[in-house]
Amino acid sequence: MKFTTIITEITIKVSLEKTWDVLYTHFGDVSLFNPNLSGSHFTNSPIVAIGSERECRINKKTYVYERITGADPLKNVTIEVTGGNMSLIKTMQVEIHLFKPSPGYTTVTTIARFTIQPRVLRFLMRRVYKSKLTDMLIGLKYYLETGTSVTKNTYHLIFQNHQLLGASESFQDIQISKNSLCSDCSICCHCQK
Repeated sequence: MKFTTIITEITIKVSLEKTWDVLYTHFGDVSLFNPNLSGSHFTNSPIVAIGSERECRINKKTYVYERITGADPLKNVTIEVTGGNMSLIKTMQVEIHLFKPSPGYTTVTTIARFTIQPRVLRFLMRRVYKSKLTDMLIGLKYYLETGTSVTKNTYHLIFQNHQLLGASESFQDIQISKNSLCSDCSICCHCQK
């Protein structure tokens, strides 16, 4: 079986411990920062350990089940898709690696491996999943740096503001761009409406 591999990375201006807490300890709350999801929750015990499971809702009809299959505290966690109704995914595993490049910063790297049926869609889905993983990491950065949840509705402006950031800047370091069409002032904290 040939896996397709996608690697994405982002640097976040928060401690390694805080990043680990959100990614591992609050495993069931992934929808707080993942704009691809409409909701998430634990499906077994909320005490996180290898074997912990969550349901991730993409929308009202589409969902996946994920399980922690490996963890090395403050270093990495491995998550596998174990079920759901996304018919194209045959198998999927995501490793999330954490690295402290300097005090107060964390680099998060995701390595996703998946198989798709029918196989001919592999290259198309590679681009789609890379985009979704990038969105998740930008959402994680925003959530950790601002303390504000990310939704499908707020993500467009968050993405635009991310484009303004330098390599070591956080969302707190920039003047959040103003969007006259924005109706969610929780992300336009600097606008003059």
